[in-house]
Amino acid sequence: MGILSIVTGLSVESAFALFNVCISIATAFLFEHYLRRTFHLTRLSATLGGCLFIASASNVGTVAFPMLEPASAFFSCLIFLTASNRRTLGFACTSVAAVATKEILVFSSLLWWLHREPSERAWRCIAVSSLPLLAFASIRIVMGSSALEVNYGFDILHGEFPAYGRRLLGFNSCLAVMFQTFLSFSFFWFGLLRAHRHPQLRRELILVPLVIIAAALLSGRITRVLGVLFPIVLPAFLVMLEEMAASQSGTQLAPPAGGTTESGTSQ
Repeated sequence: MGILSIVTGLSVESAFALFNVCISIATAFLFEHYLRRTFHLTRLSATLGGCLFIASASNVGTVAFPMLEPASAFFSCLIFLTASNRRTLGFACTSVAAVATKEILVFSSLLWWLHREPSERAWRCIAVSSLPLLAFASIRIVMGSSALEVNYGFDILHGEFPAYGRRLLGFNSCLAVMFQTFLSFSFFWFGLLRAHRHPQLRRELILVPLVIIAAALLSGRITRVLGVLFPIVLPAFLVMLEEMAASQSGTQLAPPAGGTTESGTSQ
């Protein structure tokens, strides 16, 4: 940010905000490409998806401040794109950079494995999926910390753990956690109710509860952290919208590649 501040003549805070605005716009366009290429949504639906990302709580709440959520959203979208397309080099570079930006993106290790093809050798998949985990541990060791340090100084290897999990033990605090979780995507969460009908979303659904649990246990800012799930939540909602529109118009959407028709026969 120092270089951007010098080039633009802005303060460091304003330069950070400018960077966040630019990377948010780039993420919106990348997300539109992802929606059209991976989910075969119409141009209108894909554009709506980009707009929904820009307006999401985690993005709107951080874009004007010196925070890394907009950058982590960009890397999150790239991770999902490269993992679903099995771009090994792209995923390797992106996932390492992603973990260096935001620790929660270490879930990319599991994401790569979830998209493993039956013909892909297990050892190769394990080697690639381990890269984000190795990056996570290596960064902490280089910085002089423990390999499993979380949330600014808690060392899990020494039995230390943030106290955020205690919120789940009280009724009012648990309700607060649930409310913050809902605010991350509001009613767009309901798209997940039909996500199992799409082959790719069905593979990725396990990431949703895992990231929510990690955010509840390790973070004080749940709404911000859960923003990295937008490549799952928003496509699920948009696919549901297109299915509802097709059913009302009396037409039927072509099932995605690898999917099945309602009669159960493969396409």
